[in-house]
Amino acid sequence: MNELEAKARANNLKLVELHSSLFAKQFYDSLDYKMFKIGKVDAENGELLYYQRMAKRLDKIIIQQNTIFIKSSLMSYLTME
Repeated sequence: MNELEAKARANNLKLVELHSSLFAKQFYDSLDYKMFKIGKVDAENGELLYYQRMAKRLDKIIIQQNTIFIKSSLMSYLTME
């Protein structure tokens, strides 16, 4: 993941977003990814598979009261659920 994030930074990307299985959440949490939405897809067997959309800002961030404030030329924020 560090190598992928380094490549993203080298390409001036400010945000990395991924879809994580529920079981992998702890791994991505340890890498400072934040869950912002839960999604679901229909599996071929008719069951529902749940996943989490997670993101990590690659620029400077400040976290206050469950809101991530971004220090960049374009101010934006991501509210964690």
